[in-house]
Amino acid sequence: MTICTAGSNIPKGERPDPPPSNENAIRAACEGALKYNNWHEISIRLGKDFTLPPIADQG
Repeated sequence: MTICTAGSNIPKGERPDPPPSNENAIRAACEGALKYNNWHEISIRLGKDFTLPPIADQG
């Protein structure tokens, strides 16, 4: 999983004041990792070999 943020426009030499926080990106990465881990544990328990939930399967 990758989260990428940009806080400056280097080619234009622009940097916002105050600089933006990465807090939301870090929070999103942590929540995504937790959800992935939960789904992985469920797939092991069900004896399935998949890493992402099927689109048609809601349970």
